[in-house]
Amino acid sequence: MTTKHHSIDPFTVEVIKRALISAAEQMFVAFGRTSKSSVIYEVLDYGCAVTDANARMIAQANGIPPFIGVLSDAVQEILNKFGLDGLNEGDVVILNDPYMGGATHQNDVVLVMPVFYRGEPIMFAASKGHWNDVGGKDPGSWSQIGTASCRERV
Repeated sequence: MTTKHHSIDPFTVEVIKRALISAAEQMFVAFGRTSKSSVIYEVLDYGCAVTDANARMIAQANGIPPFIGVLSDAVQEILNKFGLDGLNEGDVVILNDPYMGGATHQNDVVLVMPVFYRGEPIMFAASKGHWNDVGGKDPGSWSQIGTASCRERV
């Protein structure tokens, strides 16, 4: 069996690389500008990246390194659960399970969207941000800390 070797000139590679980085940086800017959370738009407690269809990081924006570093893990979890065939154009998957890849605790929410070309998923846009309150009996989603401190006082 023979394979055909395709070579791409270094200028084309650089243009594509810069376009992907620019896409991740524009995601970062849009996320910050449209957020209603001061933790996101003032503290910059978020990150954005682009992965290929196999969940490998191909571009990232400046953001919190622990957030950016696990975005490919979040995409891999989605691939493990749904597979490429189980995703459709327009899908957005939300994760915040700290025991799965991508989330460090419940307040860190990951959004992943498959990007399609000619009907096939070719990459993923992923972002992760800290949400102040994801619900629960106590404001700020700090029920565990409040419960522990009450026990210590008794």
